[in-house]
Amino acid sequence: MKNFLYCFDSNYNIQGFCSAYSLLENLDEPANIFIIHKDPKTFSKLQKKLEQHQNINSLNIYKFQNYDFDFPNTSNNHISEATYYRLFISKYIPDDIKYLIYIDADAFFLNPLKKDLYPIFENFQKSNFGIAAKTTNEVLDDPTIKELRLTKSMYFNAGILFIDYERWRNEKYFVKLIDILQNSKIQFKSWDQDILNIFFDGNYFELNEELNFNINSIERENENQIDFIEKNVTIIHYIGSPKPWNIKGLFSPGYVFFYNIFRDLFNEVYFLNINNRKNFFSFLIKLVLLKERIYVDKKIKFLEEIIFALFLKKDKNTIKKIKKLKL
Repeated sequence: MKNFLYCFDSNYNIQGFCSAYSLLENLDEPANIFIIHKDPKTFSKLQKKLEQHQNINSLNIYKFQNYDFDFPNTSNNHISEATYYRLFISKYIPDDIKYLIYIDADAFFLNPLKKDLYPIFENFQKSNFGIAAKTTNEVLDDPTIKELRLTKSMYFNAGILFIDYERWRNEKYFVKLIDILQNSKIQFKSWDQDILNIFFDGNYFELNEELNFNINSIERENENQIDFIEKNVTIIHYIGSPKPWNIKGLFSPGYVFFYNIFRDLFNEVYFLNINNRKNFFSFLIKLVLLKERIYVDKKIKFLEEIIFALFLKKDKNTIKKIKKLKL
């Protein structure tokens, strides 16, 4: 039986729920899902919906405890402190679990997992690596290598991880990772992803692109490419700050994959979060003046969502959407 792990807070309740639901829809056997959450009470209604799914064996939600650590580079950002929670998994996940598959809340499942995940997962179990991840050297340059003190020119995206959890516990990864977190001489630009890369330093099992496909790499609408992704990619990942739930993400045709899942679960068409009003209005001006293409299919509903997002606080807009959940 597979074990899946999420780490997020109330800012990502809807996204995390959509991801977990898309996961369950693409399983061929029941699974265990573990969630480390800052405020589990805010997730209670969504939790009940997940627990009704035929492919859930158990849903375990843990409230993240404040360990008085400084989580760098999280203020005024699309990333919250919850991204660091996965460093603390040995404080929450039961000891009898041997392997975990970690999923970011902004990653979503499009196709059944058996074709891609199971053979690779089996090969990973036979390997001598503590994790499996997808290499992404897009953020890697000479200054980054020097700053992070990497000995190999390999850097992985931490949004999808296969974890040998037994080894994680036995070799006390937590202690070593926290030592890196508390190293004030290192500037972490990519949050705990930098910490994980410093620790593993190229020693990881390689995942294929279909298990962590950067959907933001699609810059133009292409029916053949969209069709290929729909049929062949298992997990899409909205890497970086453009997300379908912010205005920036709607300049990318890849937004449609999230909304296919969202609209199937909620009686709503759009879901926008406005973290920075100045950036939001600059993108609107860009849209109007430069007439850049924005990928929205129901413009009236989109305008309504802009009004709601502007006048409701982010958490209240999320609560409003959760009330529209299809039960």
